[in-house]
Amino acid sequence: MIPRLQTFQDGPTQWHEWAMAELLESRTVLLDGPIDSDRALAASAELMLLDGEGDDAVQLRIESAGGTLDGALMLMDVIDLLGVPVQGTCMGRAEGAALFVLAVCPERVVGPHARLHLSEPPAIYEGFRDVAGAAEHHRARLAQLVARLASVTSMAEDDLREELRRGRFLGPQEAVDLGLADQVATPEASIRRFPRRVGYRLR
Repeated sequence: MIPRLQTFQDGPTQWHEWAMAELLESRTVLLDGPIDSDRALAASAELMLLDGEGDDAVQLRIESAGGTLDGALMLMDVIDLLGVPVQGTCMGRAEGAALFVLAVCPERVVGPHARLHLSEPPAIYEGFRDVAGAAEHHRARLAQLVARLASVTSMAEDDLREELRRGRFLGPQEAVDLGLADQVATPEASIRRFPRRVGYRLR
């Protein structure tokens, strides 16, 4: 079938909206940019929408330099509660919060040149009058995060806390060895590709 030609008079914004709609049609959610509360909420809504529309696996494509602790935990909870499996893939970068989201996906693939950064999300106290209370809340949420990550990796909680403090950069195979991913993408890897009409060739 010959791919249909799309023209966009309104420029990048209209193209982006069309691309997102096409990805959703193929049961794919693109998680790009910083994972703040707004982005996490939008991605959560897309995941839940696809969960309600069918029983096939959902593809979560991650390209993010990080985000907030609350944003990461929101998405992690949604992935845990979905009634369909989520296949997480990072071909570019997954740093901080983005790597945590990838780690809890039931199926996890990283690209051979992916940039992976195991680092603690920054604490944000802006707008809080009770800074001490906000700091305690952050520590409690961080403990929840560490416990959840420890449950899906080969690392003990104490070791994981130390790695987060260090801000360790990982190679793709290191991420697999630590249990943060299942495999490094190769031509033979069991990774689902984007549909042809979005610009990627199906094998």
